[in-house]
Amino acid sequence: MRYIQRFAAYDEILRLAAAIRAHDQNQANIRFRNRLLRVITFIPGTTGIGKTILMQALFNAFNSVIGLNFPRVRNVLWFEPELNLRDSIKIEIEEEGYDLGLFDERPTPIIIAKSFDDLLKGPTGNAPVTLACPQSLWKMERSNKERSDDDKRRVLAQWDTGVFDEVDWADHQNQHIASLWTNALKFSISATCPF
Repeated sequence: MRYIQRFAAYDEILRLAAAIRAHDQNQANIRFRNRLLRVITFIPGTTGIGKTILMQALFNAFNSVIGLNFPRVRNVLWFEPELNLRDSIKIEIEEEGYDLGLFDERPTPIIIAKSFDDLLKGPTGNAPVTLACPQSLWKMERSNKERSDDDKRRVLAQWDTGVFDEVDWADHQNQHIASLWTNALKFSISATCPF
């Protein structure tokens, strides 16, 4: 656990910057990006340890260290397994990092997607994070039908980064979503290992 937390810490990512830049930029970047796109990076942490803030710090580190020509976090689709978690994480993202002094300013507005139609709009304006429940991808209002994988793929392609919070709650569905989301960096966080 300590190794994972240390590895994901901002200082550790900063230490990787020189090594990343020293490699042949084209080949190293392509291999690194392709490796990240094929997996869901699992970041475990006990309840209350600050996984949400850790994810924000990780994204800031990617953006500041890796730069424009590398995998970069521009907009995040953050999945929460339940509506009450989705709504409470919004406050956590908007306020905790700033209140603790980790960030100089509050993040720009966070969007809550309540339905497939909201997700279909894609990232909105200058909001870097969209919060949703995974069932928004497949649930069709007023019918028992499911959306096609092509519909889901089209929606997911609008975000370059994904977070599956409490990934252990619906591992099968999350794995399926991740398999459709080939263009995004994908991270999962939980106090319980899903595998």
